[in-house]
Amino acid sequence: MGNLAWSRTDIKSICLAFFVATIWPDAVSAASFDGALSLNRENLFGTIALVPKAIRKGQFSSINKYNVIPHESEVKLSGQTAYCFIATHFDPENSSKILAYKFSTTVMEGDQLLVVDPGTRKTLPITNNNASTKFPSYCMYARAAGTKMNVSVQIKTSEREIDRSFTIVFQ
Repeated sequence: MGNLAWSRTDIKSICLAFFVATIWPDAVSAASFDGALSLNRENLFGTIALVPKAIRKGQFSSINKYNVIPHESEVKLSGQTAYCFIATHFDPENSSKILAYKFSTTVMEGDQLLVVDPGTRKTLPITNNNASTKFPSYCMYARAAGTKMNVSVQIKTSEREIDRSFTIVFQ
């Protein structure tokens, strides 16, 4: 297990995530951040966010806007050919450590299972630069309207393991 002591920022992030999940359960833009600095500073390690208008990894720093996705929420997406998601990895006390991460997906159309992608484990250094845009990330193509995609994210370090999930509904 990891350190159970929570900072004031951790508590604020938890309250914000609870508020967002309670008031706006399917709204992607409920918690939006302009820049990696504010995203990393105001959210817990391992927070998942959509990068609006990004369709490939090289666009994160130029778009520089992030919409946090609450754990176990349903997100409705439309209007793009692809979407990109990131996970925060800022930790000023453990910057010499490496994290392993994996985004895995299951695609359903009605009751029919279309595709299961178990994902590939990748590694990345934890950063102590809270303005870094070199996030653990996953980009994928949009699907037909009515298709659902369940996304699971696993992030592991030597001290902790974080599991996050959310569902995408393509419109």
